[in-house]
Amino acid sequence: MTKVIDESRVTIRLGELPACWQQSTVFLANLNCIFFGEPLKTEEITSNVMGFHSYGARLLPVLGLLFRGDRNLLLLQEMPQPDLAAFFRDRLQLRLPEIAILRPPHGCGIGTHEIDNETLQRLRHHAAEVIDGYVTDRYLENLASRIGKRNINSERGCRLANDKIGLNRFLLRSGLPVFDGGEAASALELNAVLDRLAGLGYRKAVVRAAIGASGFGMQLIDLEAERALSPSLAGEENLLVQGWIEEGRLGCSQLASPSVQFFCDETGRAVLYDFTDQLLSNNSIHEGNMSPPLSLAGEKEAKEEILRQAALVAGWVAELGYRGPGSVDFLVWRQQQKLRVHVCEVNARVTGATYPSLLALHCNPGGAWLMRNMVFGPCMDVAGFLAFLEGKGLLFRPGAGRGIIPVNVICGDNNQIVKCQLLFLGSSPQGCLATMEDFPKILPAYCRFERD
Repeated sequence: MTKVIDESRVTIRLGELPACWQQSTVFLANLNCIFFGEPLKTEEITSNVMGFHSYGARLLPVLGLLFRGDRNLLLLQEMPQPDLAAFFRDRLQLRLPEIAILRPPHGCGIGTHEIDNETLQRLRHHAAEVIDGYVTDRYLENLASRIGKRNINSERGCRLANDKIGLNRFLLRSGLPVFDGGEAASALELNAVLDRLAGLGYRKAVVRAAIGASGFGMQLIDLEAERALSPSLAGEENLLVQGWIEEGRLGCSQLASPSVQFFCDETGRAVLYDFTDQLLSNNSIHEGNMSPPLSLAGEKEAKEEILRQAALVAGWVAELGYRGPGSVDFLVWRQQQKLRVHVCEVNARVTGATYPSLLALHCNPGGAWLMRNMVFGPCMDVAGFLAFLEGKGLLFRPGAGRGIIPVNVICGDNNQIVKCQLLFLGSSPQGCLATMEDFPKILPAYCRFERD
């Protein structure tokens, strides 16, 4: 295999909180910008993610762990819940950012003309020297210029680091395993790849756009049925088509989806700092993570191979110029008595595993954690929920070694919680699982798991 990166620039420090940035930032936490301005994908995620406009508040407890400077400013679409902010500040002793609100009036992005002059002046005069966001797109580059601050990433470098087709080409160049399939730049090529996969015995295939997130920008296709693409994929110039690995098909069994969290610093060095199981829906949509991963218990060689491949991918991402946090997601399965390890994708941004990982490593070092998104039947407001957890002895207290941290909440009518991101902390993943499984039994309303 050809060596494609300087492996000395990637270190593995699992379970250690990364140093991240030693400065303050203005951070745009707006999922409208996550697809680099592509309107159809933005419309899809806006319509399908419950509490879309409240999502950015997940950064409230962790921005001070990502950026260690004295003053951070978090740009949100809605104000975070004050009782939850007080919990972070008073109970967990976290340093919270200042808040400014930017509410986009329509679907895609925030046009520069939509920032009022008072907010613009506040951004210009803020002490932070840099601006960052989930991704750096042209809007964020333009905003940085307008307020006299520096982008941590460029639009080009950020886009390349999140390009799923580019990742597949890197894996091929590096001699790393890739899924059966290939690229398709036309409907004719797409059908040819799908026919080839059907001939190999696959029942389904996944079609991916170069840019995607949280299940948007991908589509699962039944090879025995009609093969119509969604509008957001039909307009793509090039697509990545891959055979869908499923239990009991082609001799595949023991499927697992681990993920490795990394951070690329300003010098271009990367550190792998956490190793998790992804908790996925039946359609492989992210619903949570758990660390350390139970799916690989006793599989030393598989763990070593995952970390080897993750180091190569994180190093490649750093060489592209990306700086900041991210995750490398894998699929691991057994086939013909052999354990197979394949990179699925890399997300070079704050991911759904970043929030719980940073909080867990800070609040409960050396312990285990599990994060799940849950939908609640309305039964209490935030203050009532915190009091409920406290009364049950479940609300996390520093030094306790176990407990629950509500990372973010979404409220409906009468300010009652309808969705909550819960971080379960403990001494072992089994203990976190047990607490999570018992939780619905004590809540005075129904609850179910939900996508990220």
